[in-house]
Amino acid sequence: MNKKIKNSLLLLVLAIVTPVCIFGAIYTYDAVVTIGIPTVIITHTQPVQVPPVNKELVVVGTVTFSDSGSLSQLKCIYTLEGSSATESDIETIVPISATSYRFSKSITIEQNGGNISYQFTASGQVGSVSVSTITTVYITTVTATASQSVDPLNPVPVVLESGNQTAGNTSIVFVSGSFTGIQNIIITQLDPSNPPAFADTNFGANRASETDSFVALYLIEPEGLEVNPKATLTLYFGNANPSKLFMKFRESNGKWITITDNVVIDATMKTISARISKLGYYAVSTQGSMPDTDYRPVKRVVIMNQGTFKFENMTDGDKLKIFNINGKKVREITSRGTYPSGFEWDGRKDDGGWAESGTYIYQLNIQGKDKLISGTIAFVK
Repeated sequence: MNKKIKNSLLLLVLAIVTPVCIFGAIYTYDAVVTIGIPTVIITHTQPVQVPPVNKELVVVGTVTFSDSGSLSQLKCIYTLEGSSATESDIETIVPISATSYRFSKSITIEQNGGNISYQFTASGQVGSVSVSTITTVYITTVTATASQSVDPLNPVPVVLESGNQTAGNTSIVFVSGSFTGIQNIIITQLDPSNPPAFADTNFGANRASETDSFVALYLIEPEGLEVNPKATLTLYFGNANPSKLFMKFRESNGKWITITDNVVIDATMKTISARISKLGYYAVSTQGSMPDTDYRPVKRVVIMNQGTFKFENMTDGDKLKIFNINGKKVREITSRGTYPSGFEWDGRKDDGGWAESGTYIYQLNIQGKDKLISGTIAFVK
């Protein structure tokens, strides 16, 4: 075969083989392209514990689709101790993107111990495809106590979960060197309506009046352990009105005192925090000691029948005394009467008659304060 014929045959072979190879390469590329199957997943971090005093377990989570999707159904299946499973729709659902939804679920509890088990199911649409999923079973323990061994040289926070994932927790955070020796720190949430009795009979009725205002109560042990530098204690107070709350500590004589060191109320987290120097009984109370200025009268001068002296934030059991400049008492008030925000004096004496025009001295005796608050006002007849 001569060279010209060989070259012609080679060109013919290349003309036939090249398109086949190109087709094969294109075909191979197309073969590895796959279309993903739409999915939906539920992410959730379980609470480890929930105190029985709080009466509810509030859990939160997120539903996420693999692409833009619509959520058609979201349920929680839970089982309380000694009860059969309950299936309940989740109604608190908030879209957070085209593919995600955030949800929360509240479960009412009455049990004092044991476990609560629960899981979530979700279903929806991604385009024309129906998707669904079910989570693993989560288990939360019902307990009012949390304990943690704490080394003072390398302290770790001690946390008692509230069981409410939309809010905060009760905790105590120590500073390095706050105490000596490794301590087993225990936080126990108690029933605020049934506080432990105090042995000192001299405390008596005063103890009852104090505890009537408690919305949360805790024992931090070892009781009496002094901490220096001070620790930061945070107490969960639940659904109480956060506008006027106080943290209180029970002294060794049984008297409850108001904590005033770095007090912070977080209405969103439902917690109150303060710096403390000793472990023991702590409470969240609706009554307590505020700055002196919060009790002083709004008006300093009042004309007869044209107003009153208003001493706000005082409660029944506090005392307001009015003296003339000679030191003679002309009026004493020991209850708010018909005034919901505090005590008021309209210028009348104890006998019902009007006081004379002039300057008067007021004296406030506020429960929980260890001093009198006094000042001057002027009444014009």
